[in-house]
Amino acid sequence: MSRGRRITGLVIIICALTMLVIWEKWAKPALVYDKIPVLKIDLQKGDELKDSMIAYVESICGEKYISKAEIDKYIGTKAKHFIHKGTPLFSEYLGKPDTLVDISKDRLAVVLPKTAIHNYSSRIKKEDIVLIYDEADLILRAKVSSVIDDTHGFELITGQSEAAKLSEAISKGRKLLIVRGS
Repeated sequence: MSRGRRITGLVIIICALTMLVIWEKWAKPALVYDKIPVLKIDLQKGDELKDSMIAYVESICGEKYISKAEIDKYIGTKAKHFIHKGTPLFSEYLGKPDTLVDISKDRLAVVLPKTAIHNYSSRIKKEDIVLIYDEADLILRAKVSSVIDDTHGFELITGQSEAAKLSEAISKGRKLLIVRGS
């Protein structure tokens, strides 16, 4: 009976050690660690994030890091502040992906000069949503892609039909009404 207990005890110890090795070698990295994006170089405030700046490291993801699957949405965004190399990327460090200006095949960048706007405000800034009216008609709702200068106007991205309406109104000498919206 004691020999049977010894063999059983030895088998249990060997099984436990085998399970420990399997856990540490294969299961733990696969189940606990995730590959998260980190920066290869320092990123200054306002610098654009590029794919070549990103490396992936394994880490325990207990916080809200940008995952490997969603990093593509953040490529092209600008850093809100200095980010040190080797730092895991958080969404708070970068601009919002939905604020990226995507000029696809049907989109145009239109510059609205200050002279064409009846109520020009220097408070309009990049990424503001603006509503543009010609007389009483809403021409378009667009996001400001850049402010050229406080005295010259701003640029926005719009479709071809809205750009044609803007061009027609400006060419006829009518002043446009701008309203900041949401």
